Amino acid sequence: WGDITDVESTKLRFYPGDIIFGKRRVYQRKLAVADFEGICSAHAMVLRAKPDVALPEFLPFFMQSERFMERALAISVGSLSPTINWTDLAREEFALPSIEEQQEIVSITTASLNAFESANKAALVLLELRRSTQNRLLFPSQGMSKRNGVHLSDIASINPSESAISESDPFIPMEALDEWERDITRIEKKGTRGGVRARGGDVLMARITPCLENGKIAQVPKNIEACGGSTEFVVIRANQTVSASYLYWLITSDRIRNASIAMMYGSTGRQRVSGKDIGDILIPPLRPEEQQSLGLYIDDLEDKRKQMADRAKQAKVFHFRLINKLLGGQRT
Repeated sequence: WGDITDVESTKLRFYPGDIIFGKRRVYQRKLAVADFEGICSAHAMVLRAKPDVALPEFLPFFMQSERFMERALAISVGSLSPTINWTDLAREEFALPSIEEQQEIVSITTASLNAFESANKAALVLLELRRSTQNRLLFPSQGMSKRNGVHLSDIASINPSESAISESDPFIPMEALDEWERDITRIEKKGTRGGVRARGGDVLMARITPCLENGKIAQVPKNIEACGGSTEFVVIRANQTVSASYLYWLITSDRIRNASIAMMYGSTGRQRVSGKDIGDILIPPLRPEEQQSLGLYIDDLEDKRKQMADRAKQAKVFHFRLINKLLGGQRT
């Protein structure tokens, strides 16, 4: 999104109902129907259905089918960034259903799309509910001082010193952390290299921009006895009386993350925050039973969000399978 006065290069104009289709790297499947008037990158195509041949509501579904996508990829040119030329695409011929059949297909696929969008919207609402509840319960007061707070390092060890990483230790790279997700996507087998040492239950927090700004924070699975991590992580380990769930939700709260970002130092774009500064952040003093209760409560909200997100994923898969069933092609 931006202002039209900021545009200096050639762009394409589109109107409500037009299809914006990314002509570079077709395998990324970038396609959307505009519901407003504007301009877009010249790396896209703007298409408008001819109603006597294809219903405007039908064409986007057809262009999302494997039948169309496979052909589009086949006529792309270039190796690093395969691109479709409009003149090549315009010559392609496709057998289309009749207008009456298109109307039936639109009715069915629109219903499946609505099911996905409803589940996806519900998942986003639950995400916002979890985040707002997390921030409100963990930091009930706006101000925090030494009079009414304790340091994060009082309840957790920051970069606890242990023996060096061994060749047998699995390794967690920065890429293994999904934005705003608690789970680590993969743990690599590795040879000897430098890094931080962690174990199950530890929270790994990115200490560089833009990784920290993008929510690169995760918790090491409980079944991991020892592992290595990127040197760009800060390892935060809960004290024996502190709930692991409480610690994770505390570290991912807006208050902790924003405070960490505010303390970054170094050159623009590669700024860092130190483990000591993170440990000095003030947090509310809570009894162990209060920490346990809050951690479990927020865990429950997150479980509900994940269930709805999984339902949205399943609805999306079904939607594309339905498109290919009705229009031909099999998505792999």
